[in-house]
Amino acid sequence: MSVETKGKLSKDKKYYIHSVIGLILMFGVGFLPPFSTVTPLGMKYLGILLGLVYLWSLVGMFWPSLMGLIAMIIFGENSAAVCTSSFGNSLVIMCVFAMAVIFAVAQTGVFDYLVRWIITRKIIEGRPWLLTGALILGLYIIVALGGEMPLLFVMWEMVYKIAETAGIPRKSKYCAAMVVGLMFAFVCGIISLPYKSAFVSVMGFFYGMTPMTEINIVSASILLICGCTAALILFILMMKFVLRIDLSALKNADAAMVFKDLPPMNKRQKFAGIYLIVFLVMMMLTGLVSFLGDNAFVQTYSRLGTLGVSWLLTAIMVLVKIDGKPMLDVSKTASMIVWDSVLLMAIAFTFSPMLTNEATGISAWVMSLVNPILGGHSAFTFTVIVFVITLILTNFANNTVVMLLMIAVIMPYSESLGLNLHMMAVLMCLMAQTAFLLPASSFYGALIYSQAEHISSRYIMMAAVIAMVAATLAMLLVFMPLGNVLF
Repeated sequence: MSVETKGKLSKDKKYYIHSVIGLILMFGVGFLPPFSTVTPLGMKYLGILLGLVYLWSLVGMFWPSLMGLIAMIIFGENSAAVCTSSFGNSLVIMCVFAMAVIFAVAQTGVFDYLVRWIITRKIIEGRPWLLTGALILGLYIIVALGGEMPLLFVMWEMVYKIAETAGIPRKSKYCAAMVVGLMFAFVCGIISLPYKSAFVSVMGFFYGMTPMTEINIVSASILLICGCTAALILFILMMKFVLRIDLSALKNADAAMVFKDLPPMNKRQKFAGIYLIVFLVMMMLTGLVSFLGDNAFVQTYSRLGTLGVSWLLTAIMVLVKIDGKPMLDVSKTASMIVWDSVLLMAIAFTFSPMLTNEATGISAWVMSLVNPILGGHSAFTFTVIVFVITLILTNFANNTVVMLLMIAVIMPYSESLGLNLHMMAVLMCLMAQTAFLLPASSFYGALIYSQAEHISSRYIMMAAVIAMVAATLAMLLVFMPLGNVLF
């Protein structure tokens, strides 16, 4: 037996061992005697939570989430009700159809042209820090609009080529900071608009585990865009003034070299670019239509909501054919949807309200644990402490797990401290995603450190630390003040 085969068998063995342990926790803890304020029902849901935490961290998202839903049914929940609250939730369905439209737009290659347009502006020529800002903020804008992971890799390669042209070694602080900065931009992009799965998942947990029942998507988008932009600008400023990176060698670098051979846009790409604008306007209009008076258009648009609008936009994209092919190929696009995220959203809307139900006694138990640390503080201090802890823990544990735990901490204090739950929900999107410090911190951290063969891992860690500081400063300077104005 070859070493490679033995390694594969060993990996498979660990996978199944972790799977069995997770399932034992999920279905076995409920049979243990209750403790403290936790009731027999609470023990069952605590077991599901522990099983999910273990399996999400060591196995994956998809089948453990399904098993969590199955466990709820086995422990007494109505199967039809579980189905309706998970896969039948309007926000989950909206997100799936919105992803389909965005993926179809991305498949045309239109985002390559947007990248080239951003980095070829005359104002950037001979200004290395403006070039740096254009690369980082440009990727943020493109990913927020719908650009996907491949563009991140393109931008990384672009940075390496620019550095090589300028005579900057790959092991430099500049390359390390840019790899982290572009990943930071990517993460900010995937949370910044309300049709993104990460945003919907966070809202699902807050809807289920706290008194918050809905959020104005326009206000949430404004807060996320302003806060994430501030975090990225702060990161760039710290590259200059904290890491003290010298970019004088970049004054004559050509950032457009990667896209210099792009052909003229074809009909499909032109349509996709226009349709992307239409998509964004129509989705945002669902949060503004109530301000447009009371007429037939407003009434119809209000009835459609985000779900109806996403269906309409998807139908039109399948209907339209250019060069004999539909703009949205259903079978091809379905294979691109991140179903792990869909399952996570589904369980967020189903399991979280059951977990924090008074009948479980779990919330009272959590409050008894955290009250000595968090009790007696103002709403401002409480919020800062909670999200600094979230940011730190996210770099050592699965971000979904950390988010669940921290929302469970927030919930008991929501009324007594008068917490701004809408602002906290939006802020959670950023603080639970900024996990770059260690290779095992997250998928993002693993990707960053995969570049260690080219760049210095020591400099990567330094850049990861300033990303965490930038996120914290953005929380204090933008998210909290602006969030209290918007909500």
